[in-house]
Amino acid sequence: MRKFILTLVGSLTLLSACNVLDQESEVLILNENAITDAASAESALNGLYDALQSGSLYGGRWAMASELLANNARAA
Repeated sequence: MRKFILTLVGSLTLLSACNVLDQESEVLILNENAITDAASAESALNGLYDALQSGSLYGGRWAMASELLANNARAA
């Protein structure tokens, strides 16, 4: 009975890992998603600028975080 349970658990573990391993490539760009004209280039550029506005990296929080780590923070 113990071998049966271990075999069942092992089989379920291996079978469930198949879905995790079957992922689409993040590097591969399909032809229908590629930048082909000025409108798609502008759309891609707007997406890049939108990521910069998020406030987490280039929005200003990274500078504040480094000041807090250096104990340079002052109460205003």
